[in-house]
Amino acid sequence: MHYLCMFNIRLTLVFVSSFFGTNLFAQTTPYSEMYNETLRQQSLAAFPVSKWDSLRCAWYGDCTNNPIVASRLNAAACPLTKRMFGWHSIGTSSASYVWQSLSDLSYFSYQVDYLTGNASNAASLVNWGNNATVLAAKANGVNVNLAVTFFGTSTTFGSFFANATAQQTLITNLVNHVVTADVKGINIDFEGGAIVSGTILPSYLSFLQNLRTQLLAARPNAEISVDIQGAHASNSAYITGLNNVVDLLILMGYDYYWSTQNYPGPIAPTWQFPKAASDPNGHGNVANDLNSMLRYAPKEKVILAMPYYGRRWRTTNGCVLPADGNAAPISTQTYTQFRDNSSGYYSNTLRDPYSHAAYHCFNDANAVPNQQFIDDAYSLQTKYDLIHQRGLAGGAMWRLGYDAGYADLWEMINNNLSNCAAMPCRDTLYDMGGPANNYVNRSNYYFTINPPGAVSVSLRFLSFDFEAGFDSVWVFNGPDTLSPLIGNFSGAVLPPTLVASSGVMTIKVFTDGATTRSGFAAIYNCSPQLVRTIASGNWNNPQIWETGAVPLKSDTAWIMPGHTVDVTDNQWVGKVEVANNAIVNVLPSAALKVGED
Repeated sequence: MHYLCMFNIRLTLVFVSSFFGTNLFAQTTPYSEMYNETLRQQSLAAFPVSKWDSLRCAWYGDCTNNPIVASRLNAAACPLTKRMFGWHSIGTSSASYVWQSLSDLSYFSYQVDYLTGNASNAASLVNWGNNATVLAAKANGVNVNLAVTFFGTSTTFGSFFANATAQQTLITNLVNHVVTADVKGINIDFEGGAIVSGTILPSYLSFLQNLRTQLLAARPNAEISVDIQGAHASNSAYITGLNNVVDLLILMGYDYYWSTQNYPGPIAPTWQFPKAASDPNGHGNVANDLNSMLRYAPKEKVILAMPYYGRRWRTTNGCVLPADGNAAPISTQTYTQFRDNSSGYYSNTLRDPYSHAAYHCFNDANAVPNQQFIDDAYSLQTKYDLIHQRGLAGGAMWRLGYDAGYADLWEMINNNLSNCAAMPCRDTLYDMGGPANNYVNRSNYYFTINPPGAVSVSLRFLSFDFEAGFDSVWVFNGPDTLSPLIGNFSGAVLPPTLVASSGVMTIKVFTDGATTRSGFAAIYNCSPQLVRTIASGNWNNPQIWETGAVPLKSDTAWIMPGHTVDVTDNQWVGKVEVANNAIVNVLPSAALKVGED
């Protein structure tokens, strides 16, 4: 937990007043967790950077442990096939980093003094290119960039973008940092609702264009990425403008329930979480914001950033979802602290049915009800699924080191974004609204199911409801939408089980901008695989098979002990294994074809 001592609180208040010179809390768009990290760096600034790691451990519980886990994973990690971007905070140990599972490291951060363009933390950036972490990243083939942070208001943004000298000072400094440190480029993190306003946005885009021109003149292969808050993902002028002047657009898929508001909820809901009735705030979700962003930016330039932290609130109504909070979150937990579970509060993990985030309900030491929300490996996988289904450039984590001592999140990168990744033979699919919400408007995408070694792929819909004639799903027998069409479906009639005999299936989803329905949930299965019975019944009943689908003609069907299976029509399967005390009863009018071509 990030326990803030009184010393830290005093420094934080001074920083808020002096750095921004205005009331931050007037902002309608909350700043991200990157803002809180900047405050932590300010509280450490009175000490040498060499002491920061131990102070982080003592003050915030941000400790490093088990570096052996990282060294073992580094030996086993596979080459990445997509980008994996991580932010490294100044003064943090990199002992737990798995270098082969990172493509980009962002050194966090150059903090902009809006009056001059200089870094307000210049002392922390002296010779940063020779920092041990930066040198280790380069030695392992990881791109390095310098993060640049500006958490602004209409006043501070307005002042900076009206000051050509301050802008040029910042550009000159950043170009010099990139050249001197010999790094890949710049990561821009300018946050605040005013950045998308009609008075600020044109100047911001002009500044980025000037930065790009001067950076590429000094370093032709340099790269600029920009961090985008979810609240701005649907702003067409903002996303289109950024796309024209930067190389990567990083959707910060977190802080949907943020650090200064009173209602408990998931930090990064993959799908929409229902807010409390008395909650005046708007809370989006990752899938919807990603879908909106992809209307204005090419998927090949988009990266989805995921949180390695969670938050804990007191509540007035116990474990009810959604709950009413009892003041703002009382603490933030890193993934490491969640897994260490030194308090014992996180032993009983529950699963929110809407967002699929992990949450925990408990009474604290004062017998006050609490709720804590965090993304664990299960809910993070839903975000990797979005990366694959929408064909993104890759993923990102906020932040490196928040999972120190545990291997599972690094293994997820290996299992999803490297050449070791393999699509499972069976999985559940949802539209972009997820399992419990309507699908989202203005979707137009396709994704491919291609399990290794599959001879065929079947798709069984569990539910289906699309606005008839306007919103539709197409299924193709092959790797893209030019493959033979198996069927297209609209309306509320449940489609039949579909089979792609090629072993590769492509699904396309299109929705217009108006009415939505509940969408679809489906299970796909590949063949060949071993499929066992879980109950007696009719062979063609998917519910008696463990995969939720009738075995395909290249599968092995295993009738488990005590089960009786009736074959009432013609079936075709690769092999049948019948256990002791199990029966396969083929009616005279039916046939069970086994191993035939």
